[in-house]
Amino acid sequence: MADRRAFAENLTFAYGKGPTVLEGISLDLQAGEILGFLGLNGSGKTTLLRLLARLLRPTGGRLDTADFPAVVLDRAPFQASLSGAENLVLALVLRGVRGDDARTAANSWMQIFDLTADERRPVGEYSLGMRRRLGLAEAFASERSLCLLDEPTLGLDPAGQQLLGHALETGARAGRSVIVATNDALFAERTCHRVLLLHAGHVLADGTPASLVASLDAPTIIEVETAGGTPASDPPNGLYVVASTENHVTLSGMACSGRLPEVCRWIEEGSGSIQTIKVREPGLADVFLRLAGQPLVTEAGS
Repeated sequence: MADRRAFAENLTFAYGKGPTVLEGISLDLQAGEILGFLGLNGSGKTTLLRLLARLLRPTGGRLDTADFPAVVLDRAPFQASLSGAENLVLALVLRGVRGDDARTAANSWMQIFDLTADERRPVGEYSLGMRRRLGLAEAFASERSLCLLDEPTLGLDPAGQQLLGHALETGARAGRSVIVATNDALFAERTCHRVLLLHAGHVLADGTPASLVASLDAPTIIEVETAGGTPASDPPNGLYVVASTENHVTLSGMACSGRLPEVCRWIEEGSGSIQTIKVREPGLADVFLRLAGQPLVTEAGS
């Protein structure tokens, strides 16, 4: 496993005698790769991370990891009475890093995640976003060859997400591999080298963000929110329905922006009225919507 950081083949898992949570999962993570697990809450993302972290044992299949990875779950444990810097130094010392080296690494990563101004404040006074940054700093400072991050963008503002993306790319260039479990499709599209789309414990698709989006064959997307339902008839020629719910329809096709009058007539003739209409380029969220039949919803937990 010189260049391989994690490998799974036909992996399955169930809690006790309960239903199967993961089934037939296969992955191959190489050195320097950023892999995303993208899916709804309850799709099995966190369970898969826990298996890779060796916190759970598979029910079946094969699973190998290069070493014990650094792990950031949704709620990182900190000593609330200690400062951010003290928590980070303590975590590194417990991992076997010598005192001076631990303080040097802690100072560096506090700076990278823009926590220097608050390094002496007790963590009990930190906001959710600051705690997330501190947990990420701890994972990256450990210098493990594999990092597992559960919903890392939760609680992060755009500046924090930018810092995270920079840290991920810097680590990847140095040969560190990272797995990011998220339901933030835009972050996954911008950051991950490869993405596994997970739904109900199964892999729907595996590929680069660009290849997955290209598979839609949909240069442009029209999203319409309606009142009174969506049409049961076929859309105007040259357009097709990517997904449809009671009061929302997603369309695609060539030269969509010039077809808006036709789309409006189609909606109105179908006894609906338009509340909002948006034209945009397609992304990973649209790929997931087509394959799973459900939209991704970003919220706490997974």
